[in-house]
Amino acid sequence: MKKIRALIMMMLILVFSRHTATAEEKGFVFCYDPYPPFAVGEFDKYTREGLKVQALEELGQAINLKFKVILLPLTRCLQETAKGTLDGVLPIYKTSLREKTLVFTRPAFVQETVLFYRKKSFPNGLEWKNWSELSHLKLGTLLGTYIDKNMEENFQIKNNLHHANDLSSLFTQLNEKRIDLVAIERSVGEWTIQKSNFSLSIASSRQSISEQESFYAISKKSPLLEKLDLINGAIDARLKKAFGPAIPSPLLQSPGSL
Repeated sequence: MKKIRALIMMMLILVFSRHTATAEEKGFVFCYDPYPPFAVGEFDKYTREGLKVQALEELGQAINLKFKVILLPLTRCLQETAKGTLDGVLPIYKTSLREKTLVFTRPAFVQETVLFYRKKSFPNGLEWKNWSELSHLKLGTLLGTYIDKNMEENFQIKNNLHHANDLSSLFTQLNEKRIDLVAIERSVGEWTIQKSNFSLSIASSRQSISEQESFYAISKKSPLLEKLDLINGAIDARLKKAFGPAIPSPLLQSPGSL
């Protein structure tokens, strides 16, 4: 009986090892929502464009692993990764619900949310100490996003919180003076105003609303989980290379950083 159990165990190890080897040869597949400039492309297609996509590719080169990225709606992306159909998700926020099916790496990215404004309205730049100073203005955000409870409550009380379905509409409203401010992640906003040719009329605040760390998420059912220590080591090495021994917390995002 012991010999049979030992034989079964050896067979299982062999099958798993072959599966891991096959995955490494074909490439581990990550997913993300099309969200420029972090991931650029179309739904249900592979991409190599975007800050987070390029960062993953560089990470793979550092540890000799092949990675691919397919673009999916975020809910579907998380579901497929949880099932083990896909191996991981590009840096996302960590939540207790997500931790039930995903394992998170070291912090790999920091997403900084700021305010965008018309330069003519604030020729000396935009600064504030509390939200009551700005809540008389019309604030625009993307529909379905949540940024800061205190901020949203202050603007909502005065019916000055407005939502748009997409980035183009949001910044067009700002440029056309239909709203006064836009709250969005800095890199996303900068990419949008450049693409929309609004760089001469719209700027972002130096002051931030929030800075949140995001993490690569790996499926608990993926053979990539065996490489977690290797991945974390590569993330730490890149941060030390970029910032030296005094790594800032939260991390400072820059193009090409993890």
